[in-house]
Amino acid sequence: MTPEAGPYAGQDRFTARKALVARLEAEGLLVGVEDHEHAVGQCERCSTVVEPLLSTQWFVRIDPLAKRALQAVADDHTRFAPENWTRTYNEWMTNIHDWCISRQLWWGHRIPAWYCDACGKLHVAEEAPDACICGGALRQDTDVLDTWFSSGLWPFSTLGWPDETADLARYYPTSLLITAHDIIFIWVARMMMLGIKFAGDVPFRQVYITSLVRDAHGRKMSKSKGNVVDPLEVMGEIGADAFRFTLAALASPGMDISLSEGRLRAYRQFINKIWNASRFVLMHVPDTLSERPAPPPPERLDVIHRWMLHRVSDLAAEIDDALTRFRFDVAADRLYHVFWHEYADWYIELVKPELQAGGAERERAVAVLLEVHDRLLRLLHPFIPFVTEEVWQVLPPRAGDGAAPPENGRTITLSAFPAPVETWKDVDAVATMGLLQEVVTAVRTVRSEWGVPPARKIEVLVHGADAATAATLRGHAGHVTRLAGVARLDVAAEAPRAEPDTVRRVVRGFEVHVPLAGIVDRRKEADRVARELARLTKQRGGLQARLANPAFLERADPDVVRDTREQEAEAGRRQEKLERILAELGS
Repeated sequence: MTPEAGPYAGQDRFTARKALVARLEAEGLLVGVEDHEHAVGQCERCSTVVEPLLSTQWFVRIDPLAKRALQAVADDHTRFAPENWTRTYNEWMTNIHDWCISRQLWWGHRIPAWYCDACGKLHVAEEAPDACICGGALRQDTDVLDTWFSSGLWPFSTLGWPDETADLARYYPTSLLITAHDIIFIWVARMMMLGIKFAGDVPFRQVYITSLVRDAHGRKMSKSKGNVVDPLEVMGEIGADAFRFTLAALASPGMDISLSEGRLRAYRQFINKIWNASRFVLMHVPDTLSERPAPPPPERLDVIHRWMLHRVSDLAAEIDDALTRFRFDVAADRLYHVFWHEYADWYIELVKPELQAGGAERERAVAVLLEVHDRLLRLLHPFIPFVTEEVWQVLPPRAGDGAAPPENGRTITLSAFPAPVETWKDVDAVATMGLLQEVVTAVRTVRSEWGVPPARKIEVLVHGADAATAATLRGHAGHVTRLAGVARLDVAAEAPRAEPDTVRRVVRGFEVHVPLAGIVDRRKEADRVARELARLTKQRGGLQARLANPAFLERADPDVVRDTREQEAEAGRRQEKLERILAELGS
């Protein structure tokens, strides 16, 4: 307690409270003791009750500074991304209070103020005065500046200010600040106000507000809660590339990131996919190839190559647009989809026969494969720097690409970032591949649903296609037969005779017939599907019961409730699919 507490001065606050109550009771002044609920401030780190204490502090009159910082954003001298954070900034700056900048800590920039005990005069100066004008000795204020006051000076104080240095002229204001939304008020706003005041301009042209990384339950990480995820431990387990890509993929504007083990492991599989695809490419690079060849002109290429070159060219434009808009999540999603679901799942499978051939056909395939793989690695590099660098270093180089002086080294980081190639634009190839993919997918789905053994070749008949579609399917039948496990693909003008063991699927208005007589035992397959349907129906019933329980909805973790809803919805979709298959089987 302070001297103002009289007889209780020097006592612990809790001890003084008890002593005061005892005195009131002894003097007959205590009417009664009752419990009251009220707000009690506590330290966020140690949970100690915070007691208000009047003291002399230093303040900055903030209104003149805030008005100029507000106007700078209104005039687009500084822009926020996502744009909605501009409103948050404006609301806080409009309702701002004078800023207490003094702190009672052992570290920090000391307040530049000196007191004379002889005459009571206060001195504020840039340099420490030797003595008071009265001749008395001076003592410096023991308080230090608020950390955020010192941090607010950072954009220009690190560049030599107040001197007019070359660094200050070149780097102030900077182009971009990247930070999180929880320090817009305490740091971004302070840098804006102090930068305009002392350096004469805003400190940065754009402010990108990142997501906060939270735990799997959406809670802010805190040492006291014990839910902090150690990045070094995570990277040691799943790799730095997978961790980095996960954060980018989950960084949706305005949404915090809930870091879960499932997401991390899923993106680790993506890194493995890149590695395995790269091994496939390197396996088919001739030992004699010392320099990466340019791909042949599109008119000399098969549709699969023209389609893949078009897609990787389009992807470059999509990634450039996403990065320009700070949509790292969109860029990561597009890279993931194109690499895995188009390049690895389709193109690599389609190009295998050409790589096993010889002569000019193989040379064309190798040239396109290397070009596409190289471009994909460069597009992935900002998100997945280590694996892409490792693989890129062993690809056949192209003269001067990624040169890193002074010792004639090379790095993917210094290679040109891919841009769209106008001559690769080929909408006809994209349309053709779209058609082939739909037919292959339809046949694969029938094989999976009806339990056709993977090694068993089947026949497929297409009926009802228009002349252009029929011609496309006939011209590229080889791609369909290889990828769908088809022995023969017929494109007929007349409808085939109806057979009980023929499965029909509609694709773009025409029919795909898959005869399965002698391949699938209808009764056994019906029994298998019926058992699976019974199991799934029971599982879905349990999920529906949980969701119908008010206590579960009220008390369970929101993430658990959301996962349960998703599981029930997925079970419903699967149930409908099995019911349709069972009807086709005639049970």
